[in-house]
Amino acid sequence: MTEINPKNTFLFSDPHFDHKNIIRFAHRPFKNVEQMNETILKNYNKKVKKDSLVYFLGDMTLRGDMTIRKGPKGRTFWYNFWFKQLKGHIEFFKGNHDPKGFNETVIHVDNLYFKLSHFPQNREDWVGWMIHGHVHDKWPFINYDYKTINVSVDVTGFKPVRLSDIIKAVKKYEKRCQMRRNEPNKFRRVKRGEAPLIKNLPLPLVKGKGIKGIGSPNE
Repeated sequence: MTEINPKNTFLFSDPHFDHKNIIRFAHRPFKNVEQMNETILKNYNKKVKKDSLVYFLGDMTLRGDMTIRKGPKGRTFWYNFWFKQLKGHIEFFKGNHDPKGFNETVIHVDNLYFKLSHFPQNREDWVGWMIHGHVHDKWPFINYDYKTINVSVDVTGFKPVRLSDIIKAVKKYEKRCQMRRNEPNKFRRVKRGEAPLIKNLPLPLVKGKGIKGIGSPNE
């Protein structure tokens, strides 16, 4: 089993290298596919080191756009073409556009369990945290109600997400939940028709905002 160092472990999904139409489908802020490829590859290799562990949750490319790059047709060729340009020890999970890869796994780190898969619907009866891709910008980075963490590049600033940052966000949220369970509701007397004022309850984290260091393309 690969030893997990959260500070040197990254989650990454759905770059869709060479897929021209993904710019429109996922509302990506790129002028063309060349700019998209260059930006995502540069962001990836800037954060990931040679000895990093990367959980790549699928959809490397869409077979390659033949108007952009010449080469044999077929998924395997383009999968290998891009795979060789990415740093790190990559554990690759099969997306719906990939020729091969793992389906799912569960990792245990820092007293937390995370299920990993390209598809969020693969959680089945899993009640813990689910890290996934596939949905691009249709779901927020973290949905605290459903315990899902979407690492599609479209919501992570087109860069990998460090596992330690995910753990920090999850633990902060769970701490607030524990505080809420332990804190009795305190109401003041109110006049008829006036809404009660709840005091001293921690505010929930805002969905989709992510955490500092994540989700900002300008970072």
